[in-house]
Amino acid sequence: MATRTTKLACLCLVGLPIFVMSVAPVSAEEKGITAQPPKPMDLTTYENRAFDAYTQALADGKYTLLLFSKHHHVNGFAKTMHQRLEDPELAIYSAYFVAALVDEARDEGGEKLAKALDIQRYPTVIVLKTHMDKLHVVGRIEGVFNTDDIDSVLRESLMDPNVKEKREES
Repeated sequence: MATRTTKLACLCLVGLPIFVMSVAPVSAEEKGITAQPPKPMDLTTYENRAFDAYTQALADGKYTLLLFSKHHHVNGFAKTMHQRLEDPELAIYSAYFVAALVDEARDEGGEKLAKALDIQRYPTVIVLKTHMDKLHVVGRIEGVFNTDDIDSVLRESLMDPNVKEKREES
């Protein structure tokens, strides 16, 4: 624990002594305030409940992030994207998104969304600007990408109203 420095100086102006005390600033750590790192993105709370995730994002004023996959518990590509989306490097985005892992075979709402969003490759990540009356896609990632590429798409999705896409080479 750092010690604070206190300085006392005596100034004489017009024959009267004036005492000035200087105290070094107290750090947040010294005050007992510790910054907690953001929690990683949570894709399991709304697993196979895409509409619930969308509804929660609407209530919270957040974007919706959907990871579409088939058989994500056994599909290596889907597992990889799931792990990368929950990577601590991307945790800063958890404050902006309500996320869900969607296997359309297990989620009727997810199946309808997959058709509406023309999901043809798996895994596919869709970022939606959440609106009451329309689907507004602002980001799309098809295939498996590293965290830097995912970071780029998520960041641009939050800043730019145009669609951001990354597609894996076939």
